Amino acid sequence: MGEGNKPYWPPQDQRRDNRTARPMVYENYDILNRATVSHNQYVRALRRTIRERSAVRTMREDAQRCSLVPVNGVTGLASGDVPLMAAVRNERTRLPPFLAHYRALGVTRFLVVDDESSDGTTDYLADQPDVDLFRSDIRFQAARYGTMWFYTLAQRYGVGRWYVIVDVDEYLVYPGMADHPLPDLIASLTRHRQSRLLAPMIDLLPDADLRQTPFDPGRWPWDVAPYLDPVGYEMRYKSIGPLITGGPLSKLFGTLHLLQKYPVMFWDKSAIHYPDIHNLYPFQRSSPQIQACLLHCKLFADLEKRSLAAIADQQHAQHAEKYRVYYDEIRSGLQLDSEIQRCVRYEGPEHMAELGFMEDIDW
Repeated sequence: MGEGNKPYWPPQDQRRDNRTARPMVYENYDILNRATVSHNQYVRALRRTIRERSAVRTMREDAQRCSLVPVNGVTGLASGDVPLMAAVRNERTRLPPFLAHYRALGVTRFLVVDDESSDGTTDYLADQPDVDLFRSDIRFQAARYGTMWFYTLAQRYGVGRWYVIVDVDEYLVYPGMADHPLPDLIASLTRHRQSRLLAPMIDLLPDADLRQTPFDPGRWPWDVAPYLDPVGYEMRYKSIGPLITGGPLSKLFGTLHLLQKYPVMFWDKSAIHYPDIHNLYPFQRSSPQIQACLLHCKLFADLEKRSLAAIADQQHAQHAEKYRVYYDEIRSGLQLDSEIQRCVRYEGPEHMAELGFMEDIDW
């Protein structure tokens, strides 16, 4: 899957028929998937890729100086392995359902960078037989918010293969996942000449007061926070790829949240997260087609405590400004009632496809 000159987007006969397909929840989605517009998007993205080569080269050089030290035993990957990359800090209570979900999907190895956890996360992960755990000589912010760690892991474990890359509060879902684990999803992407999977983060909300809804490591997060907002999303196409905004976090806190991510990607010698974790270089490979979502499980009782810790740690973008907003709003008595009234209960990936959050997959 080299860079080449041909689009990585599906040819017209493999795209969904916009005249008959169900409407999607993202404003502009149908327009962006028309062939004539998609060609223009591809050309813009290719030109941006060429312009950004020097900056990307510098980032790769910086990443190569990033050192990752193994905490437990580390072995190579077999050809059939499905590896997942993640960066963690004080996520002990969140890890059991996260690991269980991705194991069930077919992940065979977890490649995790621990950013100075102090709550038992390190010991817990070190004891997991399918986890390769690392520490870094630089913190999260210096690692360009984890992207340099992921690049270093890809160089260590091998380019020219598929990786899953998610945060601990993100759960990948897609139509047919009960019968089609990740190897089948990867085979479908390969068959349709896609080198990355676009999946927007969809916030889940609890049905009770936020402060009275603790995260329960013994339950699936969507059983505790079961609501999602079926309206209020927008997709635009920039020269670096699709831009998706909206969702409950934006409405509740009045801040802009980028929702687009690429949780499944083919990492070759050209690929790298740039300019941030929400976008992938080379840009022309990023199709606006959505066939999966990330359930974003952030709104629990510990968000106030986590926000305060993020403010003190100063490792997030813009001096943790979003976490300052979270903290202030929660302390001021954040109410979810008005948002819950327009939400629907999450009933599984097929239900999300019916609602228009993602397209069906041609298995």
